[in-house]
Amino acid sequence: MNYVCKQVVVALAFLLVLPLSVSAETVLRTGESVSITNDSGVVGDFYGAGNVVTVSGLIEGDFVSLSGRTTHNGQVSGDLLAAGATVDIHGAVGDDVRIVAGEAVIADVISGDLVVLAGTVKILSTATVEGDVFIYAQDAEITGPVGGTVFGNIRNIRIDSPVGGDVSVQTSQLVLGENADVSGSVTYTSAHLLERSPNAVVSGEVLRNDSASADPEESPLQKYIYAALMLIFATLIWYLLSRQTLHSVVQTALEYSPRPILYGLTALIGLPVLAMVLITSMLGIAVGTFVVIIYIGLLLLSVIATAATLGVGAFKILNQPTKNLTVMPLLFGCIIAVALPIIPIVGPLVLVCVFLVTFGAVVERLVTLLRK
Repeated sequence: MNYVCKQVVVALAFLLVLPLSVSAETVLRTGESVSITNDSGVVGDFYGAGNVVTVSGLIEGDFVSLSGRTTHNGQVSGDLLAAGATVDIHGAVGDDVRIVAGEAVIADVISGDLVVLAGTVKILSTATVEGDVFIYAQDAEITGPVGGTVFGNIRNIRIDSPVGGDVSVQTSQLVLGENADVSGSVTYTSAHLLERSPNAVVSGEVLRNDSASADPEESPLQKYIYAALMLIFATLIWYLLSRQTLHSVVQTALEYSPRPILYGLTALIGLPVLAMVLITSMLGIAVGTFVVIIYIGLLLLSVIATAATLGVGAFKILNQPTKNLTVMPLLFGCIIAVALPIIPIVGPLVLVCVFLVTFGAVVERLVTLLRK
């Protein structure tokens, strides 16, 4: 589990430093559908954000995607980082691949390491991962060769391919198929015994740690990952539907003014009290219920906007451009929002303060809209 934590820290660190690496050669495209065709390519890094991001051409640098569905059919010379509901890798990647998705499919050569945080992961027989593989998922199936070691925290995992290193997983059920050929040892933590085909080969030892508490479904780390996924998806949806409103809320929250705090405190306390008073009155039940719905909606919008506020605020501290709201501060802010509760005392306090100010900004923008 220590290795798992280290790998997740590496993945988060990659996400944190990513926005700072944007150069003049970086191409950033957003929209309903973003694509790089076979006839075009990118000399440098490519950042895409939209409902659908498709790459069929050559990207000579890194490829970063934040979308509902990402499909890579071309060639990436550098790293690939993708976050979305579905990520399909059907093209070669010259370095490491990091994926955060609901479903991830790998079908081509990855020259570096593969790190996947997803619901379902499939490494097809047409794929080859030359480095290590780290998977944190509900279900995983590996039928393509892996040059390094397979690490993971997976509910159900099936390995049916050569593995050049060890296999070290925490799982509910581990299956070694007839094509499995592990050059190293197999170490697994599970309440169930390994299912091993008669033709499966393990050159090293097979060690099982029977731990009743080692259920991946109960891991706190999984909760943080899912929280980050949901926050990224929700923020991206708001960004795509109405970038201007999200930007205005963030700018209001970051103003040097006491207004957002006053609006936030008043609404946070006043709306529930008003709803209770109305609901206890026979004539005001419908209105009181409506106020509760509005209150819950404002809270949800404020949670999403808090991530954006954290990201833009961090960019300002780092002297990065924030005049126009882009995807990078949003991604940065989502990671910060999920990471802050881990920091004792200070982290949750900062998060609560930023949420309060952002909540006030959302309420203020709503009041301004109603006045118009």
